[in-house]
Amino acid sequence: MPLGSLACTVSTRRVPAHSGQLSLCSPTDLSCGIPFNATTISQKMAAAGYATHFVGKWDCGAATPHHTPFGRNYSTALNYFGHGNYQWGELEWNGNFRDLWLNDKPAAALANASRDKMIYEEVIFREQLLGIVDAHPPGLPLFLVYAARIAHYPIQAPIEYQKLPHIAKIDTPHRLV
Repeated sequence: MPLGSLACTVSTRRVPAHSGQLSLCSPTDLSCGIPFNATTISQKMAAAGYATHFVGKWDCGAATPHHTPFGRNYSTALNYFGHGNYQWGELEWNGNFRDLWLNDKPAAALANASRDKMIYEEVIFREQLLGIVDAHPPGLPLFLVYAARIAHYPIQAPIEYQKLPHIAKIDTPHRLV
């Protein structure tokens, strides 16, 4: 990314897509994601006394701990950082790594369960969301963000849906289990 684009990002305090970043970049690139000096809604909500939680597709940077949801004042975060993960086992779409995080550490147990027990990723996220709501103390304000990744590449349906008689056969290999 040209230095001018990075300077624009920092000076406008807007996410890169609105400030000159014209193409997809790696979440580990320092010029991607939310600039360090940008205040996020989670920071404002936490300052106002809300418990803040994030679940789903982050895609707002992961170059440093400060870029992550946990680093941006979310009390908890279950997320992945990449641009496209397979629904079973949380493999990044290029197949080089598994990308599922709980707060500030890899969520290997959940990723392994997804892969080994064929648990659809959205089920893992749903269970996390329900757990947060169930455990939340009454009377404490709650700010819960769910960034669904289901509409992102590789667009895989749950196995039980793929087997329904009225659903057309999926013949694209990367969209199957």
